[in-house]
Amino acid sequence: MGGRIVHKMVIEGSGERAIGIRCGQCWRAVVVGEDGRCSGLFILSYEGRRCANCEAPAQSFCIATRLKGYPDKKRMSASKQKRSSSRTTSLASSSRIASAEYPILVESGGDGNESSLNISVSPSRRTRQYEKDTLSNLNDRLAVYIDRVRQLELENERLNVRINESEVVEKKERHDLVARYEAKVKELRDLIDDALKEKTRVNMEAKSALAERDNLRARIGKLEKELKQSEKLRLSNDSLIQDLQARLNSADNMRRHLEDENKNLLAENEDLKQQLEILRKQVEDEALANTALHNQNQSLKEDYEFLKRTHEGASLQLEEIHRKRQVEMTTTAREMERTYESRLQEQLQAMRAEFDERLNKNRRDIDETYKNKLNEANEARQQMNLAKEEAARLRLRMHEMEKVGGGYEGRIESLNKKIADLESQLRFVRDDCDVRISQRDKRITELQGEIDRLLTEYQDLFDLKVQLDTELKAYQNLLEGEESRLNISQQSSGGSPAASPSAGDRFSLSYTDSGHRRPIKRKRFNASDDSLYYRNTAKSYKTTSNSDCDIEIEEHDTNGKFIKLINKGEETISIGQWAIKSITSEKETVYKFHSRQTMKPGDTITVWSADSGEKHTPPSQLVMKNQQWPVGDRVKTALVDADGNEMATRESIAELQYGQFVSDDGQDPDQRCTVM
Repeated sequence: MGGRIVHKMVIEGSGERAIGIRCGQCWRAVVVGEDGRCSGLFILSYEGRRCANCEAPAQSFCIATRLKGYPDKKRMSASKQKRSSSRTTSLASSSRIASAEYPILVESGGDGNESSLNISVSPSRRTRQYEKDTLSNLNDRLAVYIDRVRQLELENERLNVRINESEVVEKKERHDLVARYEAKVKELRDLIDDALKEKTRVNMEAKSALAERDNLRARIGKLEKELKQSEKLRLSNDSLIQDLQARLNSADNMRRHLEDENKNLLAENEDLKQQLEILRKQVEDEALANTALHNQNQSLKEDYEFLKRTHEGASLQLEEIHRKRQVEMTTTAREMERTYESRLQEQLQAMRAEFDERLNKNRRDIDETYKNKLNEANEARQQMNLAKEEAARLRLRMHEMEKVGGGYEGRIESLNKKIADLESQLRFVRDDCDVRISQRDKRITELQGEIDRLLTEYQDLFDLKVQLDTELKAYQNLLEGEESRLNISQQSSGGSPAASPSAGDRFSLSYTDSGHRRPIKRKRFNASDDSLYYRNTAKSYKTTSNSDCDIEIEEHDTNGKFIKLINKGEETISIGQWAIKSITSEKETVYKFHSRQTMKPGDTITVWSADSGEKHTPPSQLVMKNQQWPVGDRVKTALVDADGNEMATRESIAELQYGQFVSDDGQDPDQRCTVM
């Protein structure tokens, strides 16, 4: 056929059509670049170029596209005459891509007449060409991958620096914010304590004032009752006084009546005196008459004497009769006068004595009753005045107490308003701190997500690198085996496969992860027909501790069950009012010891969470009532004294460890007790 004949072959496979150039001199597939050398998979070849193997000129133009698939050497040697058989081979994505022997169309381009026929190409030559093209492609991809890995490593270092800087800034800001927040909270708590103390004092004073007011109200009620009784007594006394006044008026009326009667009696006495005078006049008249009669009697006597002498017997009788009559008349007149005068005097004296006695008695009774009622009224008036004065004083005292109570109520109201303002300020500070902490946590979450994404991408790239290294190693082994079998000298390519790790090497990556991930184990891909690839991950904690006293934090459970303290000194230490603080990114728990808690040399104290199920047996086993120790990927525990100073600390940071294994016997390394 001659060295000037160049055949072009049509490769059909995977739904694509590709044109390659095969030299008619050496019957070897050639991919020619502009410089006549092999330069990869995407190559332009022109007429006038020569074969890179035998320097034969090429007479046709063709474009070589990406040749997908890799022919299986065993299948090629087993079935050279078959044109459509497939073989699966492991690639970077762990998927198997079918590759087949392709039918070849041979065209002769010497005289312009083309003849098409199917021929069978040498499997070793085609294998060499495939190996060369594939290794060129893999070397280019490896170079791109190495550049990408270096770029990602630089980006990762830059992000780590930024993360460290942001963590330092965030830690400083958080520390400053926590310090300011604690100072503000302490100030507000002091103000609230002062306000509560003042409120308690004011409440006590108000209670005492209310009690005194109640006592005063009771006394006022009692005094009002006494005042009402005094008023009733005064009214009764007034009614009695009115009665006495009425009786006195009646007595005065009686006195006036008696005086009128006395006047009447006096008038009657005067009348009687006048009558007595009249009677006296009558007596005088009777005396005159008697005198006249005496004179008449004298005359009669003379007549009698005359008659006596005349009539001795008759005159004696007449004289006796006259004498008897005269004596009788005189006696009768005197008796009548004496009887009338004595009776009149007796009646007047009796009437006067009776009237004077009645008048004096009435006066004495009235004076005594008036004095008694007046004394009672004066006493009632004095008691009423005292009650009024006491009531006025109590009213004044009650008004003063109400005024003081109003002042206290105003003060209490102002203190309540102040407490409400302080509580609103505290809520505002807490809300602001919560917002800032949530923003910080959100920023940390975003950065952590970015870190996780970069780490995932880095891990994927790392896995891809391992796969590519494994494939390169497999290809290198295949190439070296074929070259040694065919006694072909090895040619260097753009990358050194020997620099890649072996299939059995281990690759691990450790980093601090804030998210909680469980250990996983996955089957990665097939390194060869009989080799299996595994990747394992495990979570461990890196713990650091420090102590400024003899008491140390011996252990804190990363699952949040307990925290254990131990006294490694030789003296008994009082930890009254000390506290244990356990802090994670999402929670902070504080447990405070009572004021008489002590630790002797060698003693241990374990503080359990409320949900641990342990029994509370002080002083060595303490169980919190309603709290649990926090759980996270970064747990810090601190022992704080009564002044807030950290006496001992212990910090645990979670680390995820990745392990990758290649097993040639198809057995899981974990089942063979291989330690990662």
